[in-house]
Amino acid sequence: MKTGLPNTFRARLEYCLNKPEISRAKIIKQLSISNPTMTNWTSGGGIDDEYLFPLADLLGVPWVWLKHGDAIYKKSCKDYIANLYSTDVKIAETNEKILDSILNLTNDEIYIISEGSKFSHVSKTATKNLGYSYTEIFKMSPYDIKHELSTKFFNDMREALVTNKDVISFNTQHKKRDGSKYDVGVKFKRVELDSPTYVVIVKKV
Repeated sequence: MKTGLPNTFRARLEYCLNKPEISRAKIIKQLSISNPTMTNWTSGGGIDDEYLFPLADLLGVPWVWLKHGDAIYKKSCKDYIANLYSTDVKIAETNEKILDSILNLTNDEIYIISEGSKFSHVSKTATKNLGYSYTEIFKMSPYDIKHELSTKFFNDMREALVTNKDVISFNTQHKKRDGSKYDVGVKFKRVELDSPTYVVIVKKV
C-alpha cells in the first residue's frame, strides 16, 4: 500500500468523516446504530457485514476498500469484473455488489459515477493514466478530469439515457494530475440500480 493512504478501517472511516456531507450523527441516524457502536468503529473496533455494506453506500466508497484497504480492493476486483465486461468492453448487466468491487481486466479506463457526480469506483488503468491514487480520485468528479465538460452537457447526457438505453459515445480530453492532457474516446451508459449510476468506458485515441 502506498505511503500516506489510510491503512486501517478506523483511518479510512475517519478519512470519510472529513467529507462535509458526512457526519457521525448522519451515520448513526441512517444506519440506526447506537453511539457506542459508532464509538467502537472510530476507536479501532471491527465492523460486521450487516453494517459494512450500508455504511459504504452512505460514505460513497467501495465496501472492499472500506474494510480491507487499497491493496485488497485491487486484488478482489478481478473476480467480480469477469461478468461485467466482454473483451470488446461492452457494458453488461450486473448488480450493485459487482459494481462495488469493479476493476478492469482491460487496458481501458473504467469509471462508475454516482448520482451525485462523484466517482464511486475507478479502474487501475484510470488511476495510472491520470496520475491519482484511489483515495484521491474518490474525492473527485468528472469535471476534474474532463476540463471542458460543462454541467449542462453532462446533465443532458444523463437525461438522454433515461429514455435511450444505448451507450452515448463522444470524444474529449482528460486532464492529468500534472496538468497535461490526452485525447480519449468515451462510452457513457446508465445502469439501473437503486439510484441512477453511470458506467463510463474510456479509450485513449
